[in-house]
Amino acid sequence: MKKNSFIIKIAFFLEKYFAALLLYILGFTYRYRELGNFPKERVVFSFWHRNQIPLLYFKRNKGITILISSSKDGELIAGPARVMGFN
Repeated sequence: MKKNSFIIKIAFFLEKYFAALLLYILGFTYRYRELGNFPKERVVFSFWHRNQIPLLYFKRNKGITILISSSKDGELIAGPARVMGFN
């Protein structure tokens, strides 16, 4: 059981950097236009799951905090999000 847990930790460690690199590479291919201004005060955004990838790229390193479930599925997106500057 301990060995399997160690392998899972290694896999998640590698996945977060690989996924972040993939998001950066993919992000270079995007073209986008912002309509309106980004609010200065604290706000809560909601969006569809299909918009996660572009939003992670476009809003990286802005000190944004996101809410992700503490499940293993949530960790698949939480790891790369941390690498890209999200809290």
